[in-house]
Amino acid sequence: MDLLNMELDTIRPIAEAAIPKMNRWMLDPLDDGNNEETIALTLRQIVRVTLVATEVGARFQREGIGTDPMAWMLAPRRAFDGAPPVEACVTQAHCARAVLIHGLGLDLDIGRRALDALMEEDVADDGELFEQID
Repeated sequence: MDLLNMELDTIRPIAEAAIPKMNRWMLDPLDDGNNEETIALTLRQIVRVTLVATEVGARFQREGIGTDPMAWMLAPRRAFDGAPPVEACVTQAHCARAVLIHGLGLDLDIGRRALDALMEEDVADDGELFEQID
């Protein structure tokens, strides 16, 4: 593909697809920009994201993790199918995953399958587990 000879309108979609999704969150929260994307959320969805952000900050403080909690919230994560937690955690399922990740001190980029295995309802409780071992 000869990018030098392509029209700008042809190149733009290629370039936009190559830009990581995280860049859309590279905003100055103290700036009052007018050309921003609008996202409609319910009150419950706002509370879910707030809960996750609180859990992330508390864990990073408690465990002395050197990563910026906001960077964790804005970066794509495997536990949320590659979406950043700030977007994914508006759903009940992803919010529960994030609370579990930080409540149990799990790997910061744990895979979804490993996390879902922990969340299964059919997992034996401790009593059943010890009975199976005997």
